[in-house]
Amino acid sequence: MDYSAMKLKQEAGFTLIELLVALLLSAFIMAGLYAAYRSQQDSYLAQEQVAEMQQNLRAALELMMADIRMAGYDPTKKAGASILTATASDFELTRNIGNGVDDDGDGEIDEADENTLDDLIGTPATNEQVRYAISYDDLSNGSGADGQWAGGTPGDADGDGTLDSSNHLFTLARESGGAGGLQPIAENIEGIEFYYTLNDDTQTLTPLDPGAVRTIEVALLARADQADRKFTHRQSYTTPSGVVWGPFNDNYRRRYVTMTIQARNMGL
Repeated sequence: MDYSAMKLKQEAGFTLIELLVALLLSAFIMAGLYAAYRSQQDSYLAQEQVAEMQQNLRAALELMMADIRMAGYDPTKKAGASILTATASDFELTRNIGNGVDDDGDGEIDEADENTLDDLIGTPATNEQVRYAISYDDLSNGSGADGQWAGGTPGDADGDGTLDSSNHLFTLARESGGAGGLQPIAENIEGIEFYYTLNDDTQTLTPLDPGAVRTIEVALLARADQADRKFTHRQSYTTPSGVVWGPFNDNYRRRYVTMTIQARNMGL
């Protein structure tokens, strides 16, 4: 009996064809797992971008609502607190938040207590004058710090015929007390509109008398921080005044929100 032949037969391994088939099946399985991973990763990144935009919008609107509702707050009727600037993209107000308090303890609120809004006349005290606008950093030379813009229309820095994310990094900004300039409160806020209802119920983007403003409809458009090459943004947004933002035809996700805020201290 040939025991060597029996030993070789017992130790027989996979054939080359079997190995190739196994490798091919493994490749298919790995490709499927990788595709599932990439899909989950893309979904996670998209959800993270959306959540960040919504958080920016929510925080910005909460702060704006608190400030705008106090526009014209003037307990003593002597401060002249009101709305100073009202345009489609720039809003500025004063409020006498420090007065109406018996500062000297004599039991009544009088001229001796008038210690805010620069003794109720002239330049408002710190935090009593608030301004909202869009600021931007010009990205045309790569520095990202070429200037500030508030109101009007920023230029087409890269000359491609459109005002888009390749030109500017937009930020919603707030200025308090007339000092320090516009300070960012929400990044990647690409568009803003203030639409006003006046005391005669007419609506306008440019009231001749800011003191006649009674209601402000605020529209904000947020853009994702990073582009997604698998996503193309083709949607347009119509603001309360009827202005159309878009279509942008780029790879950035966006979220749009509006809020109506009553300037409840105006006209009292």
